[in-house]
Amino acid sequence: MASTAKRSPTVHPPRVPARLDPVFAARGFEERYQNVHARGAMLAKADLSHVEITGSHLESLNLAFADASHAVLRDCRFERGDLANATARSAALTRVSFHGVRMTGAQIIDCVLTDVSFDEVKLDLAAMRFTKLRKVEFRDCNLTGADFANADIKGARFVGCDLTGAQFSHVQADGAMFENCWLEGIGGVAHLSGASVRSDDLVSLSRVLAKALGIEIVS
Repeated sequence: MASTAKRSPTVHPPRVPARLDPVFAARGFEERYQNVHARGAMLAKADLSHVEITGSHLESLNLAFADASHAVLRDCRFERGDLANATARSAALTRVSFHGVRMTGAQIIDCVLTDVSFDEVKLDLAAMRFTKLRKVEFRDCNLTGADFANADIKGARFVGCDLTGAQFSHVQADGAMFENCWLEGIGGVAHLSGASVRSDDLVSLSRVLAKALGIEIVS
C-alpha cells in the first residue's frame, strides 16, 4: 500500500430529468420504471428482483429486507430511506447516488457498480463480496465491519469513512484510495497491495500491519 496520493477518476452523477412522474406502491410492481419520483413508500421485504429503474428519484423509501437481485438501476438518485438488510445479487448499478440512506447489513454480492456514490450512508456490517467497484466513492460513510472479501475495489475511493473492522481479504486493490479514514482492525490488509493511503492515516494502518505480521509494538 502506497502513501502517495493518486488522482482518482471522476464519478459521474446520475442523469435524472427535472420533470418526473409520481409513482405509488398502490400501482403494484412493474418490470420497468423510467423517469419516476417515488417517495415514502413502505416496501419492506418487497420482491424487486429483475426490476429495471432508470432516470428516477427514490426518496425516503422503506426497502428493508427487500430483494433486488438481478436488478438494473441506471441514473437513479436515492435520498434517505431504509435499505437495511436488503439483498442485491448480480445486480448492475450505473450512475447511481445514495445520500443519507441506511444500508446496515445490506448484501450487495457479485454486482457491478459503475459511477456510484455513497454519501453519509450507514453501511455497517454490509457485504460487497465478489462485487466490482468501477469509479465508486464512499464519503463520510459508516463501513464498520463491512465485508469486501474477493471484491474488485480498484476503482474505489474511501474518504472520511469509518472502516473499523472491515474485511478486505483477497481483494483486487491496485488504484484504490483511502483518505482520512479510520482503519483500525481491518482484515486482509496484506491484500491491499497497490492501494494508496494518505500519510495522516499511516499511524492507525501501521498498527494493523504490525499485528498482521506478528510484530509487537512496545512503548
